[in-house]
Amino acid sequence: MTCSCGHPFDHLTLVHRWRCNYLFCLIIAGTIEDDTSTRCKLEAHRAPPVEGAVAAGIAAVVVAVTVSGTTQTASASASTVLIKAARVAAAQPVLPALSPGQYFYQANFEQQLCLMPLSGGTGFVNYLGPDTHENWVAADGTGSVQLVADPGGYWLTPQDQERWQAAGSPSNDCDPTSGLLSVGSDAAILMLPTDPKVLGSLIAEGRVNDVGQLLATPGHCTQSATPSATAVQPGDVCSTGWQFDLVNNLLTSPVAVNKLGAVLYQILSQLPGVELIGTRTDHLGRTGIAVEDPSSGDVVVLDPSTGTLLEIQSLATTGNTLGVAPGTVVGSVTFGPVSVVNGLGILPG
Repeated sequence: MTCSCGHPFDHLTLVHRWRCNYLFCLIIAGTIEDDTSTRCKLEAHRAPPVEGAVAAGIAAVVVAVTVSGTTQTASASASTVLIKAARVAAAQPVLPALSPGQYFYQANFEQQLCLMPLSGGTGFVNYLGPDTHENWVAADGTGSVQLVADPGGYWLTPQDQERWQAAGSPSNDCDPTSGLLSVGSDAAILMLPTDPKVLGSLIAEGRVNDVGQLLATPGHCTQSATPSATAVQPGDVCSTGWQFDLVNNLLTSPVAVNKLGAVLYQILSQLPGVELIGTRTDHLGRTGIAVEDPSSGDVVVLDPSTGTLLEIQSLATTGNTLGVAPGTVVGSVTFGPVSVVNGLGILPG
C-alpha cells in the first residue's frame, strides 16, 4: 500500500493511525505543535520520494509495501465471507450515546515498519517498532491520541541490524512515546452515504479521500484530497489496491466503523482479485478470517461471528525490496475493544 498524507498536521485524524500516523508528521515537522503549514507525503519504496525525504533530513519514516498487482476476478469465498461479515456486523448493537464530557476509548496495538536513514545518505535500514495508540473520541468524531512505545521491536532482517551496527549504531527514533495529541474530526466519515452501491461507486470513482471527505470531481485515486499525477483519467476506475486501502483507512475510526462497517465490508466483497487466505490470530490472541488484496498485500482480519474488525495487516509481496519472503507481516494494527470513559485521558475502569 502507499502512504500519502496531503493534509495539514492538525487535520490528521484517527484514520491515519497506521499509514500516516503522528510519528511520521512529528519527524518531518520536528515538533508536536499544531502546525497547519506542515504537509506530509510519502510514497513507499519509490526512489524519488525517498531521496527527497533524505534531503529533508527525515529521521525515520513509517511505511508499508507497494508492488504491482493482479487483475483477477473476485474470489467467491472471499466475497461470501465479507457479505456474511456485513450481515452480522449490521445486526450488532450500536455504540451507546455519550453524555457531555464522555469519550469512546480504544487502545490499538501497532507494529510499524520504520525506515531509519543511515548517516551520510548511505541508505535506510528497516525496523519494526511496536507501540500502543490510545484513542479518545468524542461523539462528533474529534478527540486525542497518545502514543506509548512497547518493548519487542526488532530489525526486519539480520542484514538490517548488521548495517545499523556498521554505521555506528545511531539513535533509534522508531519507538515514540507522546503526551495527548489532538486529532481532527471524523465527522466527514459519519456523513458518508450508507447505501453500499452509492458509496462503492464514489470510492471507485476516486471521489472519497482518506478522511472521508466527498470530492467534487472524480479521479482522485491518491491518499489525499490533492490531485496528483497518479489520478485516473475521467471514466476510469481506481485500482483494487487503492480502493481496498482507502476502505481500510475508513474502517479504523471506532465511531465510523460502528456506523459504516457493514457497508464497507459489502464494498470490499465486490472488489476484483480479493482473496480469502485462511485464519489468523491477532496480537490479542483472537482468531479471525483473513481477506487479502494480493495486489497490495493489505489484509483485514474479521471475527466471523460478530463482523468485528480485529486487525489490519500489511504483507510483503512478491518482488518486495525489503529482503523478506512474500507473505511476511511487515506491519499491523490490532484494534482493541471500544469502551466509554468519563473524560479525555481517562482509562477504562
